[in-house]
This record gives sequence, C-alpha cells and structure tokens, in this order.
Amino acid sequence: MNYRMQIAPNPSILLISTNKKFVGEITEITRGNLGTAPKGAKEIAEKLLEIEEIYTLQFDEEGRIEIDAVEEVDWDQIIPQIENILDLF
Repeated sequence: MNYRMQIAPNPSILLISTNKKFVGEITEITRGNLGTAPKGAKEIAEKLLEIEEIYTLQFDEEGRIEIDAVEEVDWDQIIPQIENILDLF
C-alpha cells in the first residue's frame, strides 16, 4: 500500500492518504468497537490500536485514515511504528 502522512493543525491528529479504498460506514474505531471497521480496514485498525498512544481511527472510502492520539504524542517516536504496520498491507 502506498501512503503519505501529515500532522493535522491539531497536533494530536495524524492524517494518512493511501491508495487503498475502505468500503463501509465511516465511524470512529476504538479498541472497543473494532467490529465496526470498514471492509479492508479491520486488520490495519487492530495493528494500529496496539500502539498505546493511539485511541481512535477513522477510515474513509477515499483511502484516508485519521489517527487521533493522546495530546502529548511524540510523532517522531510513533510514526516509524505506523509505517511498519502500513508496510505490511
């Protein structure tokens, strides 16, 4: 999967654009509602939510992923983990 990342104006949000389409209703995905993840996103969501600092994800049909993390997130530490996960797909 090809992807591009950028930190949103809100520094606790990371936006990822991918070439993958996620088909399904756009909902906030947490550790407690993984079953609601759009088709093709559940496996990615499971892996991303293993990162302690991440608490919600959103996937859309355009291939975008929005990651919402704790306020004091250190993206320099987290982004390499996210890249390793995305490189699996």
